[in-house]
Amino acid sequence: MTREDVSGKRFGKLTAIKLTEPNKWGKTRWLCSCDCGKQKVFILTHLKSGMTKSCGCLRNRPAHNAIKIAGNKYGMLTVLRRLGSKENGKKSAWLCRCDCGKEKVLQGTAVKSGSVKSCGCLLHIVKRGKESPLYKRGYSVNPDGYKITRGKNRDGRWTSRPQHAVVMENHIGRKLHTHETVHHKNGIKHDNRIDNLELWSGKHPRGQRVEDMIAFCVEYLSEYAPGQLAFVEERKCAVGI
Repeated sequence: MTREDVSGKRFGKLTAIKLTEPNKWGKTRWLCSCDCGKQKVFILTHLKSGMTKSCGCLRNRPAHNAIKIAGNKYGMLTVLRRLGSKENGKKSAWLCRCDCGKEKVLQGTAVKSGSVKSCGCLLHIVKRGKESPLYKRGYSVNPDGYKITRGKNRDGRWTSRPQHAVVMENHIGRKLHTHETVHHKNGIKHDNRIDNLELWSGKHPRGQRVEDMIAFCVEYLSEYAPGQLAFVEERKCAVGI
């Protein structure tokens, strides 16, 4: 079978040089020279259809609008230079220097759009202290009903901590030991007043003391429904209790 002669023809940045051995499936292949100087063998049908237009350099060429971001600053990041592409050449990769001094390779579109503002250090900064998003109300609530806040553990690292543990630590002036637990006297898991918390050495028992529950009910009624508490006292006097 006579094979088509495309010697000297151009396909994108490629110029066909000579016919080579077909691949194992019998596909016709040609050795081509790219405008960048590289030579490589390609399947003829890919050349003719436009599927292949270069040796690969065209894919790695910086986008015309990406060249401008070198030297620019976005958030805490200063763009140093383009390194190539990420994700099979579909997205540009740039070397950036963060204000903290760390350098990191990041996606160009993410940096330009502002979705990435630092090397990652900003994420840790905003989660600490009063700059934390949790401080919009000071805590979050986990599935068990306990308030969770940000605080330092025994190793000095910032992490999510049960708020009742942090309140007790601030009260006693030290971190809790591994064998210590904090018990809610009235059984209300989100009531983290220090008067409602009790430090236990070892795992505290389930349930609440009856006297603690009575004291809590009297305190609650005194604050929110003093009339009901007065009614209870009148009934007690009426029956001679």
